[in-house]
Amino acid sequence: MRRESQFWTEAHRAGFHSVYAMDFEGGDRTGVVEYGVVEVTAEGIGKVWTGLCAPGAVLPSRESETHGLYASDLIGKDPFSEYWELFRDLRRQGPFLAHSAQVEDRFLRRQWRTPGEVVDWSGGKEPGFQWGPWLDSCGLFRSVRPAGSASLGSLVKEEGLQEFLDEVAVVLCPEDRCCWHAALYDSIASALLFDRILQICPEWSVRRVFRESVGRGEAPAEQIDFL
Repeated sequence: MRRESQFWTEAHRAGFHSVYAMDFEGGDRTGVVEYGVVEVTAEGIGKVWTGLCAPGAVLPSRESETHGLYASDLIGKDPFSEYWELFRDLRRQGPFLAHSAQVEDRFLRRQWRTPGEVVDWSGGKEPGFQWGPWLDSCGLFRSVRPAGSASLGSLVKEEGLQEFLDEVAVVLCPEDRCCWHAALYDSIASALLFDRILQICPEWSVRRVFRESVGRGEAPAEQIDFL
């Protein structure tokens, strides 16, 4: 029988009922060319948002080879800057989650320096002006299993979540984006890992989950093998 999570008990008391797992595909020059967001609640996965975005520069071939998106896929798409209200409003409603969150935080800050005045959902008494503090599925698993792999794909397989991830992705993801390095697919993976952490550590408080998200001896983003 699944134990009630202290995280969600405290979250509801604090005023948020959702965590928003997200992933961005893109690069330093092109900016975000695909976004994926998954609402995570105490009941599981809720709403999802995803879309393709016009690049800010010519797509390098090495980036296209990684995320599978090419210039022809992005013709006529709005730039990422058009989604300001979506990300601002989600940040107001609950904390953000990602796998190695410094990457997603950097994408957001490069586009919009601040979401405006928002609640510090980690337990701070004063409002903040940051996209964080972030929850981080990579940091959380580094905390509970420091000797294991930090990569998103490896963690999903080790936790026995691959089949369930693929089943969910078929329903929620665009037909041709049910794969690794597709933004919504990777966001769902991070969401499932977050839920698994709360199953493993149901006694962890909101403050503890944020603290453990920092990880133990976490490598810089460029040193982590994400998949």
